[in-house]
Amino acid sequence: MTPLADIMGRLESEIAHVPRDQATSARLASSGLYVRYADAKSFEQILESDKAKIKIVVEASGVTAD
Repeated sequence: MTPLADIMGRLESEIAHVPRDQATSARLASSGLYVRYADAKSFEQILESDKAKIKIVVEASGVTAD
């Protein structure tokens, strides 16, 4: 593995524990946040599938980048 791949693997491994930690999940839920883990590849697929929906929302909001 490359150093970057090693780092990504370690980060994914560590982050995967967050949704399984009851105290952390409860604290986030009390703030209205839902925690779900997705590895980098899965997250990329989620973003890709949501791209069209996000574009509609942004265009409807009238937000522009300056």
